[in-house]
Amino acid sequence: MKILLFNRTRTPGLPRARIRRAVTVAARREKARFEDANIVIAGRRYLRRLNRAYFHKDRPTNVISFNLGQVCEIYVARPLARDEYELCYFIVHGFLHALGYDHRGAMERSRMDEKCRDYLKHV
Repeated sequence: MKILLFNRTRTPGLPRARIRRAVTVAARREKARFEDANIVIAGRRYLRRLNRAYFHKDRPTNVISFNLGQVCEIYVARPLARDEYELCYFIVHGFLHALGYDHRGAMERSRMDEKCRDYLKHV
């Protein structure tokens, strides 16, 4: 899987290698079949616009992802991540959403959280 990173923020120092490792671990463990993963690091306003346009929720969010068949797209609000670990957590969380995971209930939320933390142990 080819992983492309796009930084739409003015903040330098994106942990590119760590992000790629995190997504690669998640993809292998989940047996994901995407050809490409496009990861867009953006600001709060950009994620709010996406959230409003695609999910009709007028508020910022930490991650939005789309499964486009052979490509998954993950949009992350970098200002909402306190550190590199949390940024990678948001990205893996978004990757799981692209694979069809959801967290409408406490059990689903716990399962996704456990998977994210487990995958990030290997990064």
